[in-house]
Amino acid sequence: MAVAKNTIGNFFSRSVNDEETAVFQSRIELLFQQMPSVLGASIMVALTVSYIFYDTSNHLYSAIWLGANFLLASFRFYLTHLFKKQKFSHLSVSSWARILILMSFLAGCLWGISPYIFFITEPIIYPVSFIVIICGMSSAALPSLSAHVPVYFAFTTPNLLSLAFFLNSDNFADQNYSLVSLLIFIFYISSSLFSINILKTTTHAIRLKIKNDQLIKQLQLQKERAEDANTAKSRFLAAASHDLRQPLQAMLLFIDNLSTSNVNEQQQKSINNILHSSNALKDLFDELLNISKLDAGVVKSKPENFEIKQLIEEICQDQESLTQEKNQELHCKVQPNFVYSDPFLIKRVIQNIICNAIQYTPKRGSITISSTQKNNQEVTISIKDSGPGIPADELDDIFDEFHQLHNPERDRSKGLGLGLAIVKRLLSLLGSEIHVQSEMNKGSCFSFNLQLGHCPAPSQKISHQNLSPHDLQNKVVLIIDDEKDIRLALQDTLKRWGCHSFVADGIETAKSVIAQHKHCDLILSDFRLRDKTTGIQAITAINLMLKKNIPAILITGDTAPERIREADSSGYPLLHKPVKPAQLRLLITQVISRDLADTNTSN
Repeated sequence: MAVAKNTIGNFFSRSVNDEETAVFQSRIELLFQQMPSVLGASIMVALTVSYIFYDTSNHLYSAIWLGANFLLASFRFYLTHLFKKQKFSHLSVSSWARILILMSFLAGCLWGISPYIFFITEPIIYPVSFIVIICGMSSAALPSLSAHVPVYFAFTTPNLLSLAFFLNSDNFADQNYSLVSLLIFIFYISSSLFSINILKTTTHAIRLKIKNDQLIKQLQLQKERAEDANTAKSRFLAAASHDLRQPLQAMLLFIDNLSTSNVNEQQQKSINNILHSSNALKDLFDELLNISKLDAGVVKSKPENFEIKQLIEEICQDQESLTQEKNQELHCKVQPNFVYSDPFLIKRVIQNIICNAIQYTPKRGSITISSTQKNNQEVTISIKDSGPGIPADELDDIFDEFHQLHNPERDRSKGLGLGLAIVKRLLSLLGSEIHVQSEMNKGSCFSFNLQLGHCPAPSQKISHQNLSPHDLQNKVVLIIDDEKDIRLALQDTLKRWGCHSFVADGIETAKSVIAQHKHCDLILSDFRLRDKTTGIQAITAINLMLKKNIPAILITGDTAPERIREADSSGYPLLHKPVKPAQLRLLITQVISRDLADTNTSN
């Protein structure tokens, strides 16, 4: 009752907080939302009354009454349209509420005068039908108009009380309609109380909706803030990764050049130590790059049929030296099944899990890789170790990026904590998922399922022929990079390989160099250049100048997903800094050899 009293008593002098204002506005909006159906029903009932009592009523009065109903309904439709279109936005919600009350009161008055036009006492079906229609109108208005009780009262008060007074008049004193009048008055009181209860329920529901909307907005705001923070972190890591990769790339090239020069034994030992540290740093950067590639969506699955046992045996052979250093036993109990998946990605998954197991399994421990065929449809690969185990509350956390157990000192020799995160994403890409079971002080078991395949026909087996190393002597290479140290390091390295090279720090400089020399056999370009230009634009500009497509290689230090996608979609071979000299030389050889082969074929 308190809510209703506040609604009625303080309607014309509202002093409420923001939540009350929002609740009040929602109630008025609800009334306007329901108004079309209310008005439609009102017109239908008015037509029905006019039709039923047409023969017994004054035709002129009946027509005037029906026309007034149509005019009022049309005007209320128009007001509803204005409200929904936010016309007259200068009007307050209270003003719209007053308009609703006035319109409802006018409608109630029209129905209030209807007994004087249509009511007859004989035969009995006519008065019964009329009273049922009037009371039914008030009942039907309960759920529609009770969102704001004054609107309901404005309709039912002239409607029901007019009928009650009409039946209690002297004209019907000898027909015992006074009892019916009393019953209508009781119905009016009851419906008013029902209206107040409906108001309470409606107000409570609106409050809950407003609170839910506020919670959703808060959650959305927190989500946006978290996404902004994550984006800022990603941008920072991408920028930091790019900036750190640049000097590391130059350093690797300088070290490689230095290692081939005439140095004594002690100097060579120092060079090897520097190279070892540089390669360790490169491996850490490569882990970050692998995550970035997965985020960028440039890693694609290329499934084929292959024998899983042969693949795992090769992995075990590669890891044999690591297990021997720790006196660990590495057992391979894999069945010779053919599976259908991407062998390169599966190899990476198994390597990561085995390396993780070797790292955390103590000396003289054991690691077992096994397989089990299931239902002629799947093969389950399991890697079980005798390590310290994983606490139950961290079984999910170990797949998070940078999460490591038993490495509070963040020993870089134990990696960055990205191995299992990469495993989870790769298996998701392959349509599988990783499962883990662990018992403290007894070990852990990682497993995943692969689709059972079949032995490929001989025609399906592709023969991969290694390209014979092409002589790089006297090849002309254009180097485009905005880092001076990298330009110098690449120039020294290419000179040692017998190449001639020209350097440029951007597109305009590269065009000037080509304009002077008129020829190059290969373009070696950084992806991100100065003035927000890219290596792709630089290569395109050179090709336009020379009017032919020059073989090109992109090298990038970017790890931002959008940058990786852009570089990957260019179609040019892509290397990620820091690049080992041997890797760079192999790709240069392949690109130039492929270009010569294409040229010979076209000729």
